[in-house]
Amino acid sequence: MVCHHGLRSILCLLLAIYEVKARFCTGSIENKCVPLESCRIDSSNRYSNWGCRTTETCCAESDIIQHRLPIMRECGHVNKKTVTFTLAGLENMAQEAEQPWVVAVLDATRLKYKASGSLIAQDLVLTANQVIADLNANELIVRAGEWDFSTNTERDQHVDVAVRNIVRHPDFSGANGANNVALLFLADSFPLTRNIGLICLPPPNRNFITRQCIVGGWDEFKEDRLSKTMKRTEVPVIDSQTCERQQLEYYPPEFSLDNSLLCVDGRNSWKGYRGVPLACPLQSDPQRYELAGILSFGFLHPGNIPPVFTDVSKIRSWIDQERSCLIPIVNYP
Repeated sequence: MVCHHGLRSILCLLLAIYEVKARFCTGSIENKCVPLESCRIDSSNRYSNWGCRTTETCCAESDIIQHRLPIMRECGHVNKKTVTFTLAGLENMAQEAEQPWVVAVLDATRLKYKASGSLIAQDLVLTANQVIADLNANELIVRAGEWDFSTNTERDQHVDVAVRNIVRHPDFSGANGANNVALLFLADSFPLTRNIGLICLPPPNRNFITRQCIVGGWDEFKEDRLSKTMKRTEVPVIDSQTCERQQLEYYPPEFSLDNSLLCVDGRNSWKGYRGVPLACPLQSDPQRYELAGILSFGFLHPGNIPPVFTDVSKIRSWIDQERSCLIPIVNYP
């Protein structure tokens, strides 16, 4: 870069200082900011990432490794031991690309976050109907491969695809949250990459009770940067009777839990989440996950009110029927 005298010289000097600061960390030229999975030393117990971005860690040159996430073609794979958030004490932060099936539903005009969703096919997303009830297909964009909305420095970039059709469950009830789901058929297919993958669908009427599952997605963005990073938590699925009894602490006595819903233990609930998926380990392969639920309601309430999800196994036949009815995408060469 050629710099002239005066102001340009000052700007060039500042740029050079910034580039050196961004490249090196802890004040040593032997340490560099590198992608999280590229450092041999586990940095998860550090209290900061030493000035590096959220997608990076400060690593000695001798510990830098070249590593790439494998591309998984099968559904339900997580990336547990690859990239991770480096600030200690934030156990509810998702790892980068950990749950590659979690997508963000955005306003098409301003790309503003509306809800989370689940990628169940390369051109099909399942989300909550209630949060997009007043929107048309041309008003939405689906983003896959996102992790931290405050930066574009993720190892693999996100992909945006338009929505071509919305199919809402015909038996949705705003009164009790029953069947609170919608299918977003996309205008194009997402590629399967290291940070974009599918979640498996359960068979009809699967029993998820007592299984330890994970919830992942974004909440309503606040002013702080960390609120724009994907969250996760582990929760057990509880039986309907227990859930209904605890719901009565907040709802009127006539409240009844619809058969299309399931509940998780609410002690780890977050406020402001929309359409986030509940994924449970496959019984046949605990290293892979299936989509147990889509958040219907419950994270908005204080206390230990169990969050309520639409049970995906109860609507599996409806999903299959709608997929067979819609004309598939034809990608011409």
